[in-house]
Amino acid sequence: DPLRLEPNVSVQFLNDGEVLPGDCDLVIIPGSKSTIADLAALRANGWDIDIAAHVRRGGKVIGLCGGYQMLGSKIHDPEGREGKPQTVDGLGLLNVETTMTNEKTVTPTKATHTSSGTEISAYEIHLGKTTGPDCASPFATTANGNEGAMSGNVMGTYLHGCFSSDAFRRAFLQSLGATGSNLAYEDMIEQTLDE
Repeated sequence: DPLRLEPNVSVQFLNDGEVLPGDCDLVIIPGSKSTIADLAALRANGWDIDIAAHVRRGGKVIGLCGGYQMLGSKIHDPEGREGKPQTVDGLGLLNVETTMTNEKTVTPTKATHTSSGTEISAYEIHLGKTTGPDCASPFATTANGNEGAMSGNVMGTYLHGCFSSDAFRRAFLQSLGATGSNLAYEDMIEQTLDE
């Protein structure tokens, strides 16, 4: 919603069978309650091929939570948290692997975006731990250390709701060549609720 409300941004959701637009600046792979099944659906639509071509053309990709897990090289589910125990190949756009665990992370999180230095107020709600060489180039830092991973134009993070943070959203849009507005998203939500 914060991106959709930006006047200089066009957001398009893809439905099954649609093709990723070749002229988009950013692909967002959102969170998922069923990462492995949704990764299979992504592949069934051919979006894995579209996303790889987008990255080759210099386009940016951000994976949020389950989307972050999909960007890695492997997803391990040894306990069968999402069905039968298995390991599946990820999209291979980040050099990380995720292992699903029984422990669920549910916490509000304050972070600092690595590239822009802006503050992010978000939340984490996910199963699994993601590790690998690209975690040495974190998306953000928190009081607990590095968060997420980046490699070239590909980013992954467990920070749900990161685009609600106005300064981060503006800086992120500027990194795409767009102009962020003075939208105060949280204030707008409060005003809407008050009305």
